[in-house]
Amino acid sequence: MADPVLIVDDDPWNAQVVARILEGAGYAAVHVADPRGALPELRARGYSLVLLDYAMPGMDGLTLLGEIRRESQIPVVMLTAQDRAELAVRALRLGAFDYLTKPVDERRLLETVPQAIASSEAGEAGMNRVAHFEIEREAGRGGMGVVYAARDLKLGRRVALKVLLPELAADPTYEAEFLKEARAAAGFSHPNIVTVYEAGRWRGRLFIAMELVDGRTLEGLIRSGEGFATRRAFEIGVQVASALEAVHAAGMVHGDLKPGNLMLGSDARVKVLDFGLARPSSRPPGSDRGDLDFSATLHYAPPELLTKGRTDERGDVYALGLVLYETLAGQIAFQAESQFAMMMRIAEGKLPRPLSEVPGVGPRAAATVGRMMAVNPEDRFPSMKEAAAALRVLCEAS
Repeated sequence: MADPVLIVDDDPWNAQVVARILEGAGYAAVHVADPRGALPELRARGYSLVLLDYAMPGMDGLTLLGEIRRESQIPVVMLTAQDRAELAVRALRLGAFDYLTKPVDERRLLETVPQAIASSEAGEAGMNRVAHFEIEREAGRGGMGVVYAARDLKLGRRVALKVLLPELAADPTYEAEFLKEARAAAGFSHPNIVTVYEAGRWRGRLFIAMELVDGRTLEGLIRSGEGFATRRAFEIGVQVASALEAVHAAGMVHGDLKPGNLMLGSDARVKVLDFGLARPSSRPPGSDRGDLDFSATLHYAPPELLTKGRTDERGDVYALGLVLYETLAGQIAFQAESQFAMMMRIAEGKLPRPLSEVPGVGPRAAATVGRMMAVNPEDRFPSMKEAAAALRVLCEAS
């Protein structure tokens, strides 16, 4: 049975063009010219989709979209001759599936309609497709997006697919932050940095397709109680430092290094993930927002960021030192009951358990990690290159 689609448009010529395209693809198209007649028509007959014009006499499309949303979750695609970003944002916030401009592109229309109908049938929890990626399973969630293990149906390869959360999809600020991660990671070609394949928009939401790493995060391994031999810990450190050398050489800092952003593959290779807070090393954190950026996990923030509001490449050196401490000690470096108490402990640099007390960690190793974690950035290794060289020496000696 053909899926019925309701076209709400006061322009009969445009509605006729859209109807012919849909009918040629096997859909049943019904046209309503008066927007005030749309709700009675929807109540009288079950439709799979609404194609809704924006500029109409009597009631504009956004107002009608709000009325539809109060009664139904039927997918709605906006059609308008006004290609304006603020209209698209308002439509998506009100629950539109997508926003298409006139004159309607036939290819785009015939791509969007089945996706919209499928979204209604599957729902968010049962989502099995994003653009040309087939969802296999949910792999993780973060503050901005859901990560799925998926298959690229065009190229036949498996990918990690990060999709912006639906509640953030209509906010230009979050969209900009989400895309910044894709651009930053795509700018590097390094064996220890996750590869970005593609970024795009589907159902009004941004997605990033990335290399899928078969393994576990370092955070998950540490929390599971899995111990790391000293040599293995420094092998991880060398790989991460090598990746960050490349980042710093390009004039960037990662800004959010932590065990949760490090994936250990089954082939023992480490991949650095999540470049959402990466920025040019010449620009202070948060300078593009006009205030200090504490988006990074507070626990891994370098002391100078908390006390002076700025840091540089040595902030990444500090964060890697914390990562190595946790890997060797099997516990996080700083714990506190409040954010303020945490900031004080970071500023003081007092560890709950010195590395010199950890079995298997010799004085030289403890001193190297301790230097990376120095409270004063002047006391740390001056560059990631020098830190990496010191870690390589520890690997060879272990």
